[in-house]
Amino acid sequence: FQMCNLVKNIIEGDQTAKEIEIKKVSGSILNLIVEYLNHHNGKVPAEIAKPIRSVKMEKIVEDPWDAEFINKQTKKTIFQIILGANYMDIKSLLHLGCAKIATLIKGKSPEEIKKILGDDDDAGDGKDQKTADS
Repeated sequence: FQMCNLVKNIIEGDQTAKEIEIKKVSGSILNLIVEYLNHHNGKVPAEIAKPIRSVKMEKIVEDPWDAEFINKQTKKTIFQIILGANYMDIKSLLHLGCAKIATLIKGKSPEEIKKILGDDDDAGDGKDQKTADS
């Protein structure tokens, strides 16, 4: 857990700590974060180049596992991972989540971006609210 500064700082402050309460992250998101940390096993992945040069995560990250890991999450889950990684101070995961969101909006118009970021309904089932000007 060297990559997680929150946990690292708690353990450095109290070597006897057996349990660390992470209040601001739900269990399901924490599981994903632990899966990410276990995969990397303390080795910080290569930094993601900015600005984002592709909409394909496979071309942005060095580790194909990272691309697969973030690509299979819903937008809502990605935002929760970003918040969790920020709270737990895991910069590489925070950057991975943000890069994924950047790929979703790269080259899109403000209207399209608003639509993409506005709801997590990936199906777009047409139940948009009608405007009251009719």
